Amino acid sequence: MKGRTYRFFDKEPLYPFSYGLSYTSFKYSSIDVQKDAKPGDTIRVKVKVENIGKMDGDEVVAALC
Repeated sequence: MKGRTYRFFDKEPLYPFSYGLSYTSFKYSSIDVQKDAKPGDTIRVKVKVENIGKMDGDEVVAALC
């Protein structure tokens, strides 16, 4: 298999193999957003992330701007 990935696909994939898959579930709670920020400021956000599934797992918290 050319390049050892994606047997019949020659272009760059939109997402890598297994992107976004998880064998467990996570709960987000206690979300706290900095209230005194002005437009253009960097803000600080705190959130509690808890694995509520049956399997071990890792979670990456990402912000959408």
